Amino acid sequence: MSVKPILLYEERTETEFRKVTLEPEPDGLRIFCHDIGDTAERIFGNRELERWTRVPLRHLGKLAYYLIAERLSGAMDADQELKAICEKYAIEYESDVWV
Repeated sequence: MSVKPILLYEERTETEFRKVTLEPEPDGLRIFCHDIGDTAERIFGNRELERWTRVPLRHLGKLAYYLIAERLSGAMDADQELKAICEKYAIEYESDVWV
């Protein structure tokens, strides 16, 4: 199964365009931001701005660990929420109960 880019945010007005995507790369992932318009020109002196943040593949496990911790912190049923996320995105998981 191939992973495709995910649109995280998009805004269009008569004078502005902003788009933020999460993009898989062969050696990691990046969040890519594209701004066009008056705000970019006022702040950066150019009507178009592209910026990104990359995380190398070797650090994705650590990133996932902390994102899951932030997302599920304080949830009494964190195990069930994790299972639901895995099922939603067809991610294999194991689950068991001991009594």
